[in-house]
Amino acid sequence: MDALTDAFAAWKESASDDTSSSSFKDWTRWNGPDVDLTVDQKVELSASVAEEIIRDKNELRALFERKRHPVCYDGFEPSGRMHIAQGLLRTLNVNRLTRSGVKFIFYVADYFALMNQKMGGDIEKIRDCGRYFVEIWKACGMEMTNVEFVWASAFINAHSERYWFNVLQIALHNSITRIKRCGQIMGREASDELMAAQIFYPCMQCNDVYMLKCDMTQLGVDQRKVNALAREYCVAKNNINGIFDHLKDDKGVVHKPVVLSHHMLASLKGDNKMSKSDPDAAIFMEDEAKDVDRKIRKAYCPEKKLEETTKDGTTKINGCMEYVRYIVLPMLNSMTIRFGKDGCDGEKTYKDYDVLEKDYLSGKIHPSDLKPALAAAINTLLEPVRKHFHSDATAKGLLAKMKVYMAERAAAKKKKTKKQKKTKTKKGGGPAHAVCVDMSNDAVITCLDLRVGQITAVKAITDTLYEETIDLGSQIGTRAVCSKLVGRVPIADMSGLCVVVTNLKARKMGPSRSEAMVLAAEDDKTVELLRPPAGAKPGDRVVVQDVDWYKTHGPATANKLNKGDGKKAYIALMSSPKDLRTDAKGVATWRGRAFGVEGVKGSVSVKTATDAGIH
Repeated sequence: MDALTDAFAAWKESASDDTSSSSFKDWTRWNGPDVDLTVDQKVELSASVAEEIIRDKNELRALFERKRHPVCYDGFEPSGRMHIAQGLLRTLNVNRLTRSGVKFIFYVADYFALMNQKMGGDIEKIRDCGRYFVEIWKACGMEMTNVEFVWASAFINAHSERYWFNVLQIALHNSITRIKRCGQIMGREASDELMAAQIFYPCMQCNDVYMLKCDMTQLGVDQRKVNALAREYCVAKNNINGIFDHLKDDKGVVHKPVVLSHHMLASLKGDNKMSKSDPDAAIFMEDEAKDVDRKIRKAYCPEKKLEETTKDGTTKINGCMEYVRYIVLPMLNSMTIRFGKDGCDGEKTYKDYDVLEKDYLSGKIHPSDLKPALAAAINTLLEPVRKHFHSDATAKGLLAKMKVYMAERAAAKKKKTKKQKKTKTKKGGGPAHAVCVDMSNDAVITCLDLRVGQITAVKAITDTLYEETIDLGSQIGTRAVCSKLVGRVPIADMSGLCVVVTNLKARKMGPSRSEAMVLAAEDDKTVELLRPPAGAKPGDRVVVQDVDWYKTHGPATANKLNKGDGKKAYIALMSSPKDLRTDAKGVATWRGRAFGVEGVKGSVSVKTATDAGIH
């Protein structure tokens, strides 16, 4: 319990000028001349940073019509080295926003990193990391005139009475289950064991949007749930101490903050999100040229494909093409590719990504042509950062510290892994609800978290994919789900109540990301969504009836279902039409036992797809 106390004492003793709370009165003020853009131009430029806008571009337009210089927030936990998604992509997005007239607030979330046990929970190491991040952004072209860095520890302590009152109000309006659903913002699953301090994290992040007087947020799509939490809380009756006053228009109407969610850049190994834990899965901002060349050369880059589905059902993404699309062409405006060995077959300069993509998919650009050009482009973008960290004494010292910290963390992780291997089996006790992934055990079906969902919106996003918005009740919230049902299920039937597998890792499907899966029955003629019985409501648990498995077993985490025995069990369950099927009356069954909904009479069923497999 002393970690936060010690951190506060250390902060009071050693906080330097860049983390102190000397003055926050001007953090929202626009500096310098106004931008010479129309409202339409501001909307288009600022919207270009977003893969998703909640709710739509009309809210963004209305904001620019109300305010010449809206304030935008992005928070980051200082933790470890910085990869190019944090460095180059963030710089690109920030510059687009400030050029559209937006004042940008970077919230250096040192207290949040402490709560999340980053850098071993050492507040001084966390602060060194924050300073290192700022040095990188200065060096890689971020336009700082209208960018403010606000340190969370200083800000919270300067406004402590009002800050913690607001956090408590947000906590009072939400259940623990609802808050834990936001665990993805900390890189955690809702079912993971959390420290007590981490329960406060989403409430604090929600409060920061308002305390920093922000009109919009610019975070990754992985932060969707906490952004939704902030918007849900933003209603006039909750404006207890003026927390929403900056969001009011001339008529006193409170407007919800606009959410601009940026794309999550894929890793070089094909995963849908970069990870710092694997040094070869990402380019880091101070990587030497030889490291960039090696990583790009080894990168996953399937010929003529932007992504592909492996035999185990995992979608792997061509990270090299993502780097070209989201970083190289937007920042350099062109990219020259030489064909054949040493360019013996000529070269071509591309300025339009769509043209480059077309040539790649046709095979005109081979991965062996693309990779050297990509490595050269990335090295061009990183060279100013390398020079800064070689020549600037402050930056050089911070990088030296970061390398020591990273070596210490790697050693600690190795030691922890060894210890875990020795203590794989713990005698006595055990979790109240075990997770079963053994296909020979009928209770294996309990590893899936099956819930009643309500499809509230649907659209076709490709020739094969629908994207549904599904309400899963107040505890879980809303999920975006992609289903390969275009041409198989009429769009008119993609509505109403359905059955959803909710404990799956989000993955990219076509141009979107899917956060769950809708279950359907399929025979030779028909594909039909499973329907809960009358009286069921969104969020209700779907269970196998008349068994006692659920007293001792519970669903797996999304991480567990994505690897090892958990993944094998999930794949087997989804490809077991003899075990998971509808019976002659259309009732959904698992090995002959009917599915129902907890506390509701009747069974899960379909009308026409009888004696059909479920997947």
